[in-house]
Amino acid sequence: MEQNKQEKINKATFEGYLKENNLEQALTDRGQACIKGNIHIALSSTSSRKVQVYVCAMTKDGKTNKAFEKWSTLLPDKTVSIAGILKENPSLDFDQAKEMATKLRVHCQMQEYVRMDDNGQEISMATFKTSLGGVTIIDSADKPFNPRFTFDADVYLNAISPFEQAGQQRARVEGILLEYDGCATKLSFTSTPETVDFILGNFEKGMTTRITGDVISIAERKEKTANVGGFGRKPEPEYEVTFVNELQICGGTGIMVDENSGGFKTEAIKEGLVKRTDKIAQNTQASNTTSTKGFATQPTQSTKKFAFKEGGLW
Repeated sequence: MEQNKQEKINKATFEGYLKENNLEQALTDRGQACIKGNIHIALSSTSSRKVQVYVCAMTKDGKTNKAFEKWSTLLPDKTVSIAGILKENPSLDFDQAKEMATKLRVHCQMQEYVRMDDNGQEISMATFKTSLGGVTIIDSADKPFNPRFTFDADVYLNAISPFEQAGQQRARVEGILLEYDGCATKLSFTSTPETVDFILGNFEKGMTTRITGDVISIAERKEKTANVGGFGRKPEPEYEVTFVNELQICGGTGIMVDENSGGFKTEAIKEGLVKRTDKIAQNTQASNTTSTKGFATQPTQSTKKFAFKEGGLW
């Protein structure tokens, strides 16, 4: 690992089917062409993730941005989304539609959206953004296509703790990454059955290590058990939806380094956390100013349940 924080790895790769396309070409305040908005990439009918996009036509030093040219090929009039297919062909199911949709691979970065709730508690959400990241449209059978959401990152280990879930021991890791402006991003990672022992036995607070893993994003809808009995009209079915969002550590180098051996500098982490506090205040103020803006991304490391009547979710 290199000393310079700009050389630390923070990469997520999303490969799947284009579920929604909310991109547009616009002009920046300086009159420069840009592509902005978001896309949703799906693995299945129950697993998808949003990527926020902002790519300018020119780089800071005035050169043509090759990423802009690539993202231009992904504008709505040049792609086919699952949502568009289902709107025009409501008789199709999701699996049929996804085979007709654009297949793609996107490289982005993991970041954090964080603010305070009404009770003064942090609400932290993992987001995925790209400004220089590449995109590849997989438009032929001879190009490899392996739908999955993965990440690779160098993280500062801020906390490691065990917990139990469904009778199995797991580990939770609070990792810190530094963004381009030095602001700290806190992300919560979890172990898999194969990595839990190594994490609990070897990860050490204050060290830096490189990890790889899967981005888990699942929404499952199950019908609640109906009450038996009664007569006449049957009650409308109700459904319970469970969201599961995790950054699961599947492996890594296994090497722990301190700030003198190429890890994150302690002083840089402290300064980054101060900037994060400022960002929390800004995001909280913006959230309180208008409740119609914000991110729909589900919080990382959470499992939530919601009940809906028929027609209330999809």
